[in-house]
Amino acid sequence: MGRPNGCPHGNPILPPGVLPQEDAGRLRLRDVPTGEPATLVRISELAEDHHDLMVFFSTLGGLATFGAMGFIAGPVIGALFLAMIDIYSSEFKQELEKFGPALPTSARPEDLDASDLRVAVVVSRFNLDISKRLLRGALLCLEEHRAEDPQVVWVPGALEIPLAALTLAESGEVDAIVALGCVINGETAHFQYVCEQVSAGVQHVNLDTGVPCAFGVLTTFDREQALARSGPRNNKGAEAAETAIEMANLIRRLQDRTDEDED
Repeated sequence: MGRPNGCPHGNPILPPGVLPQEDAGRLRLRDVPTGEPATLVRISELAEDHHDLMVFFSTLGGLATFGAMGFIAGPVIGALFLAMIDIYSSEFKQELEKFGPALPTSARPEDLDASDLRVAVVVSRFNLDISKRLLRGALLCLEEHRAEDPQVVWVPGALEIPLAALTLAESGEVDAIVALGCVINGETAHFQYVCEQVSAGVQHVNLDTGVPCAFGVLTTFDREQALARSGPRNNKGAEAAETAIEMANLIRRLQDRTDEDED
């Protein structure tokens, strides 16, 4: 079988016009004007045969280089970012100080003193076991803050809470109201309508009478969520009672200030 292209060394890669020649015991390829350099031809064909492999190793090398740069630059960028946050935080704190003392993160003890407050609790009987848990939390909170003999009013369901609360607020016999109940999502749209109306109704009591009515009605998707929010550690009834106390003291203080300004 003859050699391709008449080449005695049988190199099938050489294009026409490129001839092999021995030089100093080594095989040397001599170019002719009509063809590409044989070395470039070999590299080009290898690149075509192993294109995917070359792309893989090129990508791997790029990622390695990028990773090394990220390893070095990452901590530097992170430190600069934290420094900028610290600078802007300091400037923000300085701006806040211009407006007065530091903002309170929790209620002051005097704001939660219910010793001279008349408090009423309106409770829905629907989902009674959950309502009782909320009521227990609210009464314990009121006792802790020295509220004396809070009045407890039971209503059939959550939708009846606003009317009872409004009646109590307009009577002039209470300084704060705690609204408690539990609405759990069912198979119909009833859940949505009840939640919207009871929350809007309680808000109307606040705005129409000026008597704080704290919202402690659970609106959950299932019974487990309601139990989790009416236990000894996380009790929305207790939170609502504390809110009612704080708001009653705040309203009284604001009203006293207004009376002083008028005098």
